[in-house]
Amino acid sequence: MKRHVLDVNSLVELVHNDHGLITGFSLRSFKKELAVMDHHSNHYYIIYLLEGSIDLSCSLYSKKLVREGEMAFIPKESAYSIQSHTKRSKALFFAFDTTMIKMDSALFNYFVKNASKKPYEFNTLPINEQMRKVLDMILSQITHTKKVKISQVCISWNMTIFVTFTSFYKRSELLEFFRPIMSTTMDFRSFVENNFLEAEGNVSKLRKLSGLSRHIFEKNFKDIFGSAPKEWFHEQLRKRITSLAKKQDIRPKELARELHINIQRLAQITRLHFDCTPSELIERVQNGKSLHSQ
Repeated sequence: MKRHVLDVNSLVELVHNDHGLITGFSLRSFKKELAVMDHHSNHYYIIYLLEGSIDLSCSLYSKKLVREGEMAFIPKESAYSIQSHTKRSKALFFAFDTTMIKMDSALFNYFVKNASKKPYEFNTLPINEQMRKVLDMILSQITHTKKVKISQVCISWNMTIFVTFTSFYKRSELLEFFRPIMSTTMDFRSFVENNFLEAEGNVSKLRKLSGLSRHIFEKNFKDIFGSAPKEWFHEQLRKRITSLAKKQDIRPKELARELHINIQRLAQITRLHFDCTPSELIERVQNGKSLHSQ
């Protein structure tokens, strides 16, 4: 059997917006005699299998069957391989480095309560009618207009896909499908960096999500980041807020939305960490004035 080693960027053309959100789509076909491999994935992937059937392997599972009409998840920082069972298989690759699912606070809290109750097991989700309609529109753009390569269009499809997930799939299904994002089976550093903002800097919430004891969580954190969790959280939050506040014409509501929080919570944070309102913070940052960090 021939083995075809692909760089991840040859599978998916990645685009990003002004805030660094990276995403991308690519339509790919696989022949039975070829094994497609990648030694290191820098992004999360969802593979929508449109034709045929494949064996999918990565760092968390080996030779798992994915059938036509199903989708599968590949975690970040993972080597993976794809082997077609049929003469020809076709799949849409969707890459992303953050998930809009975390913007749904109710869903995130559900993950916090349930993510650590049992170990991850590979599973697929069916491509239901609503998701298929979204994919058909994306495929039409890929094959005819190529507009899916434009940043704003690609980011819009990213959001549409995750709205479809949260609107037309059960929470329990999403928990199992996206468990590697919400789990410490991945590298601890990646887990913290992927989830601290969505936990709103709440150390207790992030620790519960990790499934680790307080002692082990704090020890791992200190060993890797060199500081206590709360100190690190506050510093990262300050950096994120000041970075976003530099965006031209940004308003407090937009700043809150970028941080996945409501405007009241943003006001509390800016008062606590900068001793000012969100509007005053934006004005100071954009005028190059010094900030008073608490």
